[in-house]
Amino acid sequence: MPISVANLAAKQKDLTIDIDGDALLVVYRPAAITPESVEMMSGATTFDDVFKVLKESLISWDLLGTDGAPLPIEEEALRKLPLRFLSQVTRGMMTDVQPGEVRGGSFGGGSPRKGR
Repeated sequence: MPISVANLAAKQKDLTIDIDGDALLVVYRPAAITPESVEMMSGATTFDDVFKVLKESLISWDLLGTDGAPLPIEEEALRKLPLRFLSQVTRGMMTDVQPGEVRGGSFGGGSPRKGR
């Protein structure tokens, strides 16, 4: 059966990322991380491209703001987060989308889900 780009783009995946010993659960779109987006982030001279990729790939996370409510995945909120945290989230997703042989783990991993 053929695979459509639309079906690839709709898939979501749960991922737990270690943030300095704490677990952050994110739901993201693996297909949103493309060679183009990786090039955009690696060649970024400002954080705008990094924020764009995060906003396009992240669907939700269990990060709470100072008010105890889930922190929105919006540029204004992302700009105020520690650089180390943003790097850990980005690195976690980038590592997760790599084939198992590259990561040193089994191929795939996690629990892919169809779009909601």
